[in-house]
Amino acid sequence: MGEKKLNKNTAVCGAIFALYALLTLIGALNHELWYDEAQAWTIARDNTIGGIFHQLGYEGHPPLWYLILYVFAHTGFECTVIPIVSWVITASAAAVVMFKSPFHAAIKAALLFSGGFLFYNSVMSRVYCLINLMVVLTAWLYPKRKARPILFGILIALLANTHICISGFIGIMGIFMITDLLGGFRTNTAKQNAAEITGLAISGAGVLLMVIPLLNSLSLNASTAKVNYTFEFVVGAILDSFSNISMALIAYENKNLFLFFVSGIIAVLLVAEFILIRHKTRPFLILVFFTVFYIITSGIFWYTIPNRAHIFVLMFFVTAWIADCEPQNGAGKIWTKVSFKSDTKAIENIIGFIRKLDSNYMRCFNIILTAVLVVSVPAGARFLFGDCIGSFSPSEHAAEYIKENFPENTVFVTDDEVAPFMAAYLPDYRFYSEDFGNFYTYNGHKNLPDKRPYERTYNDLKDCENVYYMDVHVEIDFMPSNRKIIYIIREGMPFGVNIRYIEISEFDLDREIKSYIDNV
Repeated sequence: MGEKKLNKNTAVCGAIFALYALLTLIGALNHELWYDEAQAWTIARDNTIGGIFHQLGYEGHPPLWYLILYVFAHTGFECTVIPIVSWVITASAAAVVMFKSPFHAAIKAALLFSGGFLFYNSVMSRVYCLINLMVVLTAWLYPKRKARPILFGILIALLANTHICISGFIGIMGIFMITDLLGGFRTNTAKQNAAEITGLAISGAGVLLMVIPLLNSLSLNASTAKVNYTFEFVVGAILDSFSNISMALIAYENKNLFLFFVSGIIAVLLVAEFILIRHKTRPFLILVFFTVFYIITSGIFWYTIPNRAHIFVLMFFVTAWIADCEPQNGAGKIWTKVSFKSDTKAIENIIGFIRKLDSNYMRCFNIILTAVLVVSVPAGARFLFGDCIGSFSPSEHAAEYIKENFPENTVFVTDDEVAPFMAAYLPDYRFYSEDFGNFYTYNGHKNLPDKRPYERTYNDLKDCENVYYMDVHVEIDFMPSNRKIIYIIREGMPFGVNIRYIEISEFDLDREIKSYIDNV
């Protein structure tokens, strides 16, 4: 009977996974690269390994995703492979969740069809797909970490090199590895101690590999360097963190009063999860460490976007998975020591209800988590569907137009933020930064010079046969009227930085550059 029930559960999980894999594969095959996706590809394609590590100081990201893309870019693949790479990685994570996690099929399905797994961190091909896979593998291996300490250390080292927002989880896992080693050092065999020390050393090396390239990121990156981190700014960012995460789960744009109300409920539910998980010490510490560092990195120094908001919720799933093998502490005993009497029956009933919920804390934790995941499904489904029937980004269609109408020796003059999402599709064309006076294919995230280098620009472009101006605008009314516009594409699904209108216009080098030099 038990075997029949197990087979039925496996069949249900298999069906859920197959549907998920099919939907996301369709999405990946139809996805056009957005700016940040293309930026990572051009950095990987147009650099040596050393060049990638140098650029990371300006990017503020660890190297793993760039090194993976480097392999594909330097073995002949085109940028269209990125969504497939992301899909394979997240589908692998989904398989681990469906067939290895100790949860009911309902919560597994809720995770797979949540916005993060359905679109934001699967079809949208960014570094977050690696976090999906690495954290579920870490949770799966966690109960067996003493038997596989080296493998566990490798996982932590890899995870450390995905994204800085996961650093709190890395830190607490490192602390657990140290306490496990010290706690069993006298009773372990020499071989076991050597294996645990090796695993700890590997994870430490991974952390160093992550930290060293990012040491000066706050001052090097043009965006973060401009922020004035006052006391009021920091406090405001901390207070807004949970509401920002909640809103990013359901609606990054087009916010209204109803969505603010829903996001407020989600924020309260997330706080309740912390209260419930306090019954298990290590899982509670995992959530606290992760959340503190998440708020520091993605709330204070940067900001929350849907990709990172879904990683935030994923960590609650991972925490519940780890909690499954952790002992209960005495946190619930406080209810037996507190006697609360009230003349109001309603208050007594409420207190009794809260006590009952707290006594079934893991079940309540999982129900709340499932609800939060389900609420995020519509946003992810909308983007997935919209991406399949329309254009998530106008980049691919604009690139096709350029290939058909402009020779390969064409140079497009741009400002410093335009090239990446076009250069990814157009490796045979050249892009020139009007701001910095150099040929480029990705945004360097450097501070703008005090003045544009007009003389260098003129000397670089004077012998080029075909020179045009390319710009991107959020609103059509912002397009300059002093140039003859040759091409405008108005497709795309807004997300984050609203890339909506790509303009290609005539560029008269003598009128726009030489005349300025002569007048000065």
